Amino acid sequence: MDNKTQAEVYSKYLTNFAMTPNEVREDLNLPYVEDGDTLLGNGSTINLENIGNQYGKNKGGE
Repeated sequence: MDNKTQAEVYSKYLTNFAMTPNEVREDLNLPYVEDGDTLLGNGSTINLENIGNQYGKNKGGE
C-alpha cells in the first residue's frame, strides 16, 4: 500500500479504537512510546479512561 493510503488507514484505526499507537508503531517498525498502549478515539483522540471527564470540569457554570 502506498504511504498516503497507509497513513489514512492507520489514522482511521487509531481514531476508531481499533489499534493503539504502539500497535501502529509496531506495524511500522518503530519503537514503542510511553503510554502508547491506550486506545484512542474520536473526540480529539481522548483515551477511554477519560471519556466524559471533559464534561465534569466547570460543571454548573463554576
